Amino acid sequence: MLIAFSGAISAQSVMDGVQKKFDRAKDVRVDFVQTANGKSVSGKFYYKTPRKQRIELSGLLIVTDGATSWNYNQSQKRVVVSKFNDADPNFLAITDIVNTYPPLCTVTESGRNITFVPKPGTKLNFRKAEMKVQTDNTIEQLQITDMNNQLITIRFSGYQFDSNLTDAIFTFKPSEGMKVIDLR
Repeated sequence: MLIAFSGAISAQSVMDGVQKKFDRAKDVRVDFVQTANGKSVSGKFYYKTPRKQRIELSGLLIVTDGATSWNYNQSQKRVVVSKFNDADPNFLAITDIVNTYPPLCTVTESGRNITFVPKPGTKLNFRKAEMKVQTDNTIEQLQITDMNNQLITIRFSGYQFDSNLTDAIFTFKPSEGMKVIDLR
């Protein structure tokens, strides 16, 4: 039996708020710090519907326009070009976090913290994900326990919604002298 108290927040109402926030956005820009294996890296994340993504890290740029992906390593002056594959475990879209994963998981909550555990038979590439949601329904932190029990923590800050990101930032044009590895 589920008992609801006045003023209590359910996982579904928190998740609904997050889904509405991100579903209404045409684009999102956010700073992040990712920590794994005792090492941290910071960067900027850009997302534009549908399925366009850009991740800027020190010396590394990952871009997709929804059809093609570019992975550019500045120190090696090398770009790997491949056909976009949203089933790639290295691709993590905001729309997957807020819309695709919840129905495929057992979802529990504690205040504004939501835990996702993949249901048996699903082919998600993590064992558990924990999302800390701010009162404005943005994701403050995401902790992912991967299939090797590695903990990856991503902290988000400085959200900007609907800033009219141009499609040009979701493509990559190699310049003279870059080594291009085209896997398409």
